[in-house]
Amino acid sequence: MKVNEMRTDRAYLAEKCPCEQQPERVKSPFFNISQKLERIAVRTKFFSAIYFYMFYKNMLQRELEISGLKSGATILHIGSGPSPYTALFLGRKGFKVEAIDCNNCAVREARQVVEKNGMQDNIKVVCSDGCTFKQKKYDAVWVSLNVYPKGKVLKQALNSLKDEGVLIYRNLPRWLSVLFKQSFNDSWPECFQTSVTGRILGTESVLVRKGQCY
Repeated sequence: MKVNEMRTDRAYLAEKCPCEQQPERVKSPFFNISQKLERIAVRTKFFSAIYFYMFYKNMLQRELEISGLKSGATILHIGSGPSPYTALFLGRKGFKVEAIDCNNCAVREARQVVEKNGMQDNIKVVCSDGCTFKQKKYDAVWVSLNVYPKGKVLKQALNSLKDEGVLIYRNLPRWLSVLFKQSFNDSWPECFQTSVTGRILGTESVLVRKGQCY
């Protein structure tokens, strides 16, 4: 099968994930809550639209605006979960998206959501580990809030970017980060351009534009 070929047959939707048997990792305190909410929301178009509007629409619009990406760019989304709102949003904007998650059930459900929305030509959902996925070169990489271990995932993501590529990842709001301290070093070389966007009570989005360090 070619890399860009989108399969929609039932065997593909149900195929097992190679990382399914890996030991469970420590997750953010909101991981289970967010996954349950998204699984409920995605069952109907009505609730799915409300959930997207409340938690994703403004955030994704801000992220895309600061990214400066042009339609047709290749994007990797790490931690797509069972309800791939980020991948769907980007796919509808004309980007080619590869969404990965290391949970077999989440991947199977995400593939069904992509198929249901008729986005197979722009979105491919793959079961893979954010720390060990096969590296290609993307124009941008999105990393979800609940991905863990985030430091290792971000390093792997950065190595998968083209020159001048864009890395976007999400952190807890600053007022919550006081209670739940992040477990990775959120600093980058001076040759990388960085910017932060987000609302006071909402998720913080960090953009890192890959530069050449001499």
